[in-house]
Amino acid sequence: MNSMDPWDDESNGLTQSELLSPPRLLPWPFKSMALVFVGFLGVQLVLGVLFGVYLAVMSDLSNSDYSPSELEVNLAMLVVTFVSYGVLIVLIRRLVRNTGTTWKDAFGLETNQLPKLLPIVFIVFLGVMLFSLGFTSMLGEVEDPTTAIFKESAHSMSLAFFGFLLVIAIGAPVFEEFLFRGLLYQSLTKYMNQWAAMFVSSSVFVFWHFLPVALWPQMFVLSLALTLVYRYTQNLWAAILLHAINNTLAVIVALLTLEQA
Repeated sequence: MNSMDPWDDESNGLTQSELLSPPRLLPWPFKSMALVFVGFLGVQLVLGVLFGVYLAVMSDLSNSDYSPSELEVNLAMLVVTFVSYGVLIVLIRRLVRNTGTTWKDAFGLETNQLPKLLPIVFIVFLGVMLFSLGFTSMLGEVEDPTTAIFKESAHSMSLAFFGFLLVIAIGAPVFEEFLFRGLLYQSLTKYMNQWAAMFVSSSVFVFWHFLPVALWPQMFVLSLALTLVYRYTQNLWAAILLHAINNTLAVIVALLTLEQA
């Protein structure tokens, strides 16, 4: 029987060639994807406003301009981040449920395929690192704001430090891959070809991070690599793993730099 259901797969198993073919995952409707992004950004905006109100109240109570401590600012950032992650899970869960599918099918979350995908992830990671090293050797090293904040929090080894460590090494790879590869890229493939969708989603990924312009090429290449891995493996875990390796290496380099300083 000929089925129009995009989730209907006539074969239960995947051969090696099928594993590396372009994804057959459901392209999300743009409106549904946009609502997830708006909800995710909206909660961050609301929490940011609440923190501003807190500062105003503290200023009134102290009868002077209240200046929050570094720990207060860092903890506020972490609260915003973790609450946003929770909201994102709820929004994606609702989106997946409304399509009548599962997280596993919607994003290709096949854990049993990961051993076969590790060589691909490793090779792509080496390519990204070679580009970053070459780019840095030409223009010099530019530190991104997140790394700078992480290094500052490392001096005190406070709760904020371990929170940032968790966010950079695990939280960002997981949730950013769901947002930019699992949602944005998949949605764009419904309205444009695969390469245009890669370019647009990677551009959004770069602007999302508010990095110095000098870091844009490196972030763009990283995003292209993540999208290519997702496209040709049909497995979001592969992109998450590549992203986590990249971020973990950045954390290790930052800590080693801190030790030398």
